[in-house]
Amino acid sequence: MNLLSKKTKLTLMSVITAFTLFPLTVFGHCNSDKGPVVQASLLALKTGDVNTILIWMPPACTNKAINLFEKTVKMLETAAPMDNTQIKTNFYTAMVKCHLKGEGMTFTGVKHIKALPSIIQLSDGALENGKPVNLLKITNVKPLSSVSIQSEADFLTNQVSKTLYRKYNHVLESYKAYNDMKTKLNTKAYNEKLVNLGREYVKNYVNYTHYVLNIYILAHDKLPIDETYYSKLGSILSTIKEQKSIKINQNSTFEKFKNIESRYGVKLGVAAINSANNEKVQYNADDRFPFCSTGKVFVVSSVLFKSMSNPDILKKKIKISSQVVEKSGYAPITKKYIGKNMSVTDLCKAAIEYSDNAATNLLVKYIVDRDGVNEYAKFIGDNTFRLDRSEPSLNSATPGDIRDTTTPDAMAKSLNKLILGNLFEGRQKELLISWLKGNTTGDKKIRAGVPKGWIVGDKTGGGSYGVNNDIGVVWPPDGKPIIIVLFSRTNDKDAKRNDKVIAEATSIIVDQFTRSNNIHL
Repeated sequence: MNLLSKKTKLTLMSVITAFTLFPLTVFGHCNSDKGPVVQASLLALKTGDVNTILIWMPPACTNKAINLFEKTVKMLETAAPMDNTQIKTNFYTAMVKCHLKGEGMTFTGVKHIKALPSIIQLSDGALENGKPVNLLKITNVKPLSSVSIQSEADFLTNQVSKTLYRKYNHVLESYKAYNDMKTKLNTKAYNEKLVNLGREYVKNYVNYTHYVLNIYILAHDKLPIDETYYSKLGSILSTIKEQKSIKINQNSTFEKFKNIESRYGVKLGVAAINSANNEKVQYNADDRFPFCSTGKVFVVSSVLFKSMSNPDILKKKIKISSQVVEKSGYAPITKKYIGKNMSVTDLCKAAIEYSDNAATNLLVKYIVDRDGVNEYAKFIGDNTFRLDRSEPSLNSATPGDIRDTTTPDAMAKSLNKLILGNLFEGRQKELLISWLKGNTTGDKKIRAGVPKGWIVGDKTGGGSYGVNNDIGVVWPPDGKPIIIVLFSRTNDKDAKRNDKVIAEATSIIVDQFTRSNNIHL
């Protein structure tokens, strides 16, 4: 079987991007007894350091993991030696189950293998010895026919190599941050900051490992282990070949985004998810961008989540002062209520539909504080989003400042959970969606880039350095919803925002999903 047949005329980048549609965890190593989750579980029990295993757990499993860890440690202290193996097995099995749940995978048991696949050993070894170029050579990556490879250094000039090298460095950088903090704290007790740094490392490590596996499959046209070993793998290669999405020329889409950057002098960040089949479009998706007022979605979502256990919160009245309005910098709705009261529901509506800064600041001050918003982000599995300041200070968007930033990929995943997932009960989800659909600030952005008749619910944002953002969900008339996150910025503090950047990028996303999934215009 040849994935690179002349008939499909697939470029290397298009196939590798298409592979992101498939759950590589099922033939990765996280569910094997030689994998990192099991090894971290055993190390945690050996050292008594609960943080060692918590970094592999999704936030929602933190308390469960801590409780089980403490119970297991006590059991090992009193158990007979012959029982120790079973006790440890029970613990790491539960940890693997929690980890896979966080990855959105079904747990089918811990797989017992003699050794990790050689490609996994190689990818881990590259992290240890600092030689990613050797990894490229052994994975047998073939350059595009239009690229001439003259030396090892030239491997880093094509996009595949650059992407792998970037993911590789993300792992090293995040591990260093985690390890430095671990050394500084010198504690075995649960430490939230340490665990969050560790989860960032794990996220990057998994991302990197999956990418290496993608390359391996493409280069060798086979799985890195016996296909019959896992029950779900018997026809995975033929499944990949048959998917329409693999026929998309992702490289062409990539070039279109580059063209937008060149014409408008911006850096563009893109992450889109087609809920019909989980197909993704990404560009600079792992880079941090200032989210500016798009972050109001997290603030309002935090309020709505809190209201699920206390519905009266939405009815609470908050008095609007002139000082709060003036300090906010932009308050088209709350300025009409100075000296009067507004309900929390109305403040949420003003924050989303009119991007009212004062409304947002009041919600953060009286309903969900800044730490509460960040905790909510972590609760839904987003360890990238960080809210550090209030409006309008968070819109300073200084290049290199990681305060009040996130990545397109993280925002798209979170938006997918908030709008299309099951985080909210009926009324809360209905309110959020209705406010997004009622947004008044995005007519020239995502809404301008979709065909007539498509429904859009979005939240815009903008700041200094020409930051121009829009995030939202799009409902085609004859298709499943599409999540779209678009961030853009420049290095010029006084640069003007250009809504055409967002509108044109939206059109590119729509065009790709339309061609690949029979969505009718």
